[in-house]
Amino acid sequence: MKFAIYGTMAPNQGDKTDWLALLHENDGKARVKAGELGITVDHVWMTLGGPFDFIGCFDAPSPGAMLSFQYWYAKQGRGELRSMPAFGWQETLDAMQRS
Repeated sequence: MKFAIYGTMAPNQGDKTDWLALLHENDGKARVKAGELGITVDHVWMTLGGPFDFIGCFDAPSPGAMLSFQYWYAKQGRGELRSMPAFGWQETLDAMQRS
């Protein structure tokens, strides 16, 4: 099941934050946890502007797995994630025809 992810990074320490180190640490630890939950990280794009620091596309075995990942991310103090199911073009067309 595909999910679109919108995320922020924390902690925000103003000018004292080593953003390069934070990016590497967040990415590494998040990918390990995602793997433990059976989640594949398809893509992550940095935005570093606007309300989110990054957006991504993840493939999770279930909504519960994604919820567990979001809770873990927040509990670690890494920031906040928002997710929503994402559907491919054909899947969307098929669903519309069945409605």
